[in-house]
Amino acid sequence: MPKQPSRDAAGSRHSKAATSRERPGLGRLLRYMLVGCANTLIGLSVIFLAMALGLSPVPANAAGYAVGLIVSYLLNRRFTFRSRVPLGPGALRYAAVVACAYALNLAILLFALNVLAINAYIAQTFGVGVYFVAVYVGSSLFVFNDTDRRQSTG
Repeated sequence: MPKQPSRDAAGSRHSKAATSRERPGLGRLLRYMLVGCANTLIGLSVIFLAMALGLSPVPANAAGYAVGLIVSYLLNRRFTFRSRVPLGPGALRYAAVVACAYALNLAILLFALNVLAINAYIAQTFGVGVYFVAVYVGSSLFVFNDTDRRQSTG
């Protein structure tokens, strides 16, 4: 016997798929963490390789994030947030969120290197952690929040 869609407090029928897009939960956070871990490994690999090849920490950091930007957007849109936000507008919003998160990452990197005199590899890792959280929050609230777009069109 097929499962019937559940009903919300107002008695409206909805499917689990629609509900997972509307309410953030542990599953979404875990998917984000998987995408983020893969992206972090790729990004840090590029950063560390660039530094090993003689690039200074700041341009190496930029190279690492540039490599992961497109892959991260596509994976987060499809896998993490299961969003139906159109590719173009979503990409612009994602780029804005990433730019803000990257600026925060860069500020932490420079502070750690120049003020705290922390090892460049450790400083890069601190910056990555802050970036990780900032992109999740921005993606949840600004990029892949399909709820406000559904309400405005429906």
